[in-house]
Amino acid sequence: MTGGPWLESARGRRSALIVASNEYQDPGLSELRAPAADADALAAVLSDPEIGGFDVRTLLNEPAHVVNEAVEEFLTDRSPDDLLLLHFSCHGIKDQDGELYFAMANTRLRLLGATAVAADFVNRRMTQSRSHRIVLFLDCCYAGAFDRGLRARATKVMDLEERFGGRGRAVITASGAVEYAFEGGELTESGDPAPSVFTTAMVRGLTTGEADRDQDGYVDLDELYDYVYEAVREVTPHQNPGKWTFGVQGDLVIARRNTPVTQPAALPPELQHSIDSPLAGVRAGAVDELARLLSGRHQGLALAARQALEILADDDSRTVVAAASAVLDGSPHTAPPNATGTAPPTEPTNTGGATGPIRRPPTATTPAHPPGPTTPTTPSRRRWWPGTIRGRVIVAALAAAALLVGGVVTWRVLDQAGHSTTIPASFDGQWRGTDTRGVFTATLGKELQKGELLSDASSCFQGPLTVRDATDSRLTMRFAPGPAADPGCKPWTVVFTHLSGGDLKMAVDPDPGGNVPEFEVRMTRQG
Repeated sequence: MTGGPWLESARGRRSALIVASNEYQDPGLSELRAPAADADALAAVLSDPEIGGFDVRTLLNEPAHVVNEAVEEFLTDRSPDDLLLLHFSCHGIKDQDGELYFAMANTRLRLLGATAVAADFVNRRMTQSRSHRIVLFLDCCYAGAFDRGLRARATKVMDLEERFGGRGRAVITASGAVEYAFEGGELTESGDPAPSVFTTAMVRGLTTGEADRDQDGYVDLDELYDYVYEAVREVTPHQNPGKWTFGVQGDLVIARRNTPVTQPAALPPELQHSIDSPLAGVRAGAVDELARLLSGRHQGLALAARQALEILADDDSRTVVAAASAVLDGSPHTAPPNATGTAPPTEPTNTGGATGPIRRPPTATTPAHPPGPTTPTTPSRRRWWPGTIRGRVIVAALAAAALLVGGVVTWRVLDQAGHSTTIPASFDGQWRGTDTRGVFTATLGKELQKGELLSDASSCFQGPLTVRDATDSRLTMRFAPGPAADPGCKPWTVVFTHLSGGDLKMAVDPDPGGNVPEFEVRMTRQG
C-alpha cells in the first residue's frame, strides 16, 4: 500500500515490517494472546494512507530463519532518507549470558542461537543499513536489554558513521531490561484477543491523534513515546517503556493526525507580547509573523495565528485592522495611507452613520471679510503632505517601512528580554528520573546560574550544571564532570523541557567524540 497525498512530497520511502508470534512449538513457551491482534491493529493504522502511509509487510508465526531473512532483506538496499519501522511482538528470552532473543514459532529454549532471532543480529543489520532513519519497536519481555548490544557497539557505530556518513536509529521498548510486557488485562480464556497495553496505546495515539502533543497536525517519535509512556504507566505502573536514539537528525514523523486540530497551540511568548502591546506599531509589526505561522505546517500554531489575526482585525488602530484583514483575505497587507501611520480622518455622512474621508478645500475664506472677492488664508499646516499622487505614494511607503522596522525592532528587544542565564522559577526544585543506566537527580535553584547533577550510573554523570540559555519553557545547561569523575569523562550539553503533568524531560546531547551516548530521561519533582 502506498502513502497518501500528504506524503507525496516526503523524502524517501516509508516501509514497515511487523513481526508477531503467538503460537510456539516448544511447550516451555506459553501461548500469547496479544501478538496476532497487535499485528492486525498496528498494520491497519500504519498502512492507512491518511495516517501512517507506510508500505507494510506482516509476518505472523513464522520460523526464525524466515524472519531473519525478512529482516535482512527489509534493511538492505535502502537510501539514506528511507524511513524504516520494524516492530516485534513476541516472547523476549535471555540466555544464561544475558543475551536477548526474540522467540519465533519454531524456537526451542535449549537451542536459542539456532532457532530464535538474536537481538544482536537485528542490531547489526540496522547498523549496516544505509538508511539513516530506522525505528525499532520491541513489545516483549526484557526488551530494555536490547540497549546492552547498542552500547557495547558504540565505538563500532562511530566507525561506521565516519565510513558511511552517519547513522540514525531509535529504539522504543515496551519494558525495561528486567520487566515483563503486559498483555491486555481484560482477556478471558474464551475471549477474543486484545492487543498488548503497549501496542494498544500506540494504535490509539495514532488513530485518534491524541499523540499529537504539540497540536501541529503530525505525530513524531518523541510525541508518540511520551504518549505511550504515560498511557502504559497509567494501566501498569510497574512497566516502564524506554527510548534510545543514536544520531537521529531532525524529527522522525511517524504519522499524520487524522482528526482536525481543535486546540490552538501557544504562540511564542515574544509574539504574544507584541500582540498584546499598547503600541499600535508593535501590534502591526506582529502581523507578518502571524501571516507566516498561518501558512506554515504547524496546524496548532496556524489556528492560533488565525484567532490572533481575527482579534487584530477588530483592533482600534486602522493600520492594524487593515494589515490583519489583508492577511485573512489572502492578500498582502498594504502600506499605511498617510505618514502618521493612521487612516485618514473621517466624519459622519448622510448614509445612515457610515463614515467617509474629509475632502479638504484648496482655499478658505475669512469669516469676518465683507462680501466680495475671497482672499486666501495663511498656508495650511499640512502643506508638507504632497499634492501629487506619486508623492503621496512615496511618503506612505516610507512611513510604512518606518512603522514595520519599529515594530520588528521592538519585537526583537522583547524576544531577547525573554531569555536569561539564570534558572527560571518554572524549573526550580529537585528532579529525579530513572532509566536503564540508573537514577539521575538534578538540583536546580531559581535565579541561580549553576545546578548539580548526580547519578548512581557512572561518575561521568556527576558534576555541576551551568546555564547557557534559559526561557520559561526550555533550559539549556552545560555539564562538566566533577573532580571525582573518571579521567575519560567528557563535558556535554543537557536540555531540560517541560512535559505534560508537571514532569521534565532531560535530554543529553553529547559532544562529538564524547563517551556519553545521546539519551533522554523523564524526571519528576521531589518533595
